[in-house]
Amino acid sequence: MGVSSDITARKKAEIALAQSEARYRTLYDASPVGIVVTGSENEILLGNDSFKKMTGYDYQDVANPEAWWKNAYPDAEYREKISTEWLQTINHAKATNSSVTAFEAYITCKNGEQRYFQLGFMPGSEINIITFTDVHDLRMAQQAVARASVNMHNLMGGLPQGVGIVNHITHRFEYVNNALCKLFGYTPEEFYTLTPKDLHPPYEYERVREDFAQLEAGVMHETLLYDVIHKSGTVLQMEITPIFVEYNGQMTIAGVFSDVSEKIQATKALQLAKDKAEENELLLKQAQRIAMMGSWSLDYLQNQLQWSDAVYEILGLIPDSVIPTYPLYLSFVHPDDKALLDDAYQKHLQQQAPYDVRHRIVLKNGSIKYINASGVTDFDEVTGEPLYTIGIMTDVTKQVQAEQTLLKAKEEAEAREVILKQVQKIAKTGYWTFNIEQNHITWSSDVFDIFGMDETDPVPVYQQYMSMMPKEDAALVDKTYQQHLSQRIPYDITHRIYTKQGEIKYVHERCETFYDDNAKPIKSLGVIADITAEQHSTTELKAQAQYIDSLLQAIPDLLFVLDQGRQIHCIQILQRSTAADAAGNVYGQKLQ
Repeated sequence: MGVSSDITARKKAEIALAQSEARYRTLYDASPVGIVVTGSENEILLGNDSFKKMTGYDYQDVANPEAWWKNAYPDAEYREKISTEWLQTINHAKATNSSVTAFEAYITCKNGEQRYFQLGFMPGSEINIITFTDVHDLRMAQQAVARASVNMHNLMGGLPQGVGIVNHITHRFEYVNNALCKLFGYTPEEFYTLTPKDLHPPYEYERVREDFAQLEAGVMHETLLYDVIHKSGTVLQMEITPIFVEYNGQMTIAGVFSDVSEKIQATKALQLAKDKAEENELLLKQAQRIAMMGSWSLDYLQNQLQWSDAVYEILGLIPDSVIPTYPLYLSFVHPDDKALLDDAYQKHLQQQAPYDVRHRIVLKNGSIKYINASGVTDFDEVTGEPLYTIGIMTDVTKQVQAEQTLLKAKEEAEAREVILKQVQKIAKTGYWTFNIEQNHITWSSDVFDIFGMDETDPVPVYQQYMSMMPKEDAALVDKTYQQHLSQRIPYDITHRIYTKQGEIKYVHERCETFYDDNAKPIKSLGVIADITAEQHSTTELKAQAQYIDSLLQAIPDLLFVLDQGRQIHCIQILQRSTAADAAGNVYGQKLQ
């Protein structure tokens, strides 16, 4: 029994160990941080996918340590310096059984791009773990801030970053620039009554105190990230770069403030995205394909241009099939647009302002695409030289075609409108709108003509319109319109109006009304037709019919009327029976 129990326990332990190794392997493979595992002699055993994505190097590239050092640090002088420091650092970590968390190196990636990485080192009895975190963008931003601090005494008033100078004895502000006032919402006078601690929430007080103590002791920090409080009470995230400057003959502590609230949010979003890096990269490529948008970047210091896959596809090329260059792209640009594009880009560099230009490209198959190109450039704040440009190119061919179609449709609609106006004039018909909430009426030009008015005359409001017709007609029109609004019965009415000249006309009106979500009428759209001539003709016909009928009643003899087909139409019968007999014999018969 004892032996069986030992075997069972050992088996369970082996299973648990295998499961543990599987979990660690999953974490190793899925980690957004680059991880390299080395042996006891610092030989490289393996690296995860994130390391390969960050640097471009796979296991075969790093298996030989000597080759790896030459590839990652091609400059011999820098390679000697960094290798010495690294070996000293990890040997100390092994000796003290401690970890290294912030060793920075400038590594040349496999594609030739040089980036800053922060290396970590965790020693073990048999294996060591080295972590790689890409801090290049952060370092670039910090270097930009550092460059901005050059000649700060003369330039800080015009800096876009906030600058504040603090007396290190009283801890009171002695100088603030306009940018800092805008960042925090205080006036300079209000700032001079504050200390740096007053700009932070209570939970940051201890950090502020400790950091100031270190600064006063001569310990300088590159950049400090703090939560600060705007005058309105809003909490913001600020990067503060402290420096010692001479001000008014005394050494003081100055801080360069940058609002990185949006950057922090973006960083958090980026960190979340790194958990699914491969999936997000695929989604980005799909999104660019759907939006027909490509991105590109140009590093002036490295003279390196990069295109996203979508740029290649817009140009009808296979991604990474050619080395991207500006002359290559220019070869695709339509001959008539090359000067336009180049002038816009050169003007952008000269004026240091974003550019946005539309141009055409011609693919190898001869088809033409329309491109919206835009970009922004970072410039050296001292020399004014361009450092880095990021650009977007969007295939707007379908949009341009739609715009052209829309323009054509607009022209056709305008032509139809001209024809409609002519038809309305011929038919003496116009249209009107009535904004019920604003009691505002608009007329087409033909309505003005019907009322004998000039188009410069003001359009009457509803009550004035009611006064432009006989009272009995106005009452009927108002009643019918109100029933139309409340009961939604058709508004279809014939009534009389007074023209500006005092003439009475007959008009026929119809309208439709639109209602909001609460069934409240908001706007009516109607047509009005001048039917005066038709009305007069109808009246005359009725008068003639009455006159003929009166004549028939007055004639004592037999009378009949024939139509064009010689058919008897109507008959007046005498009282005498002979006449009645005669009428009975011929009524409805065709005469010979």
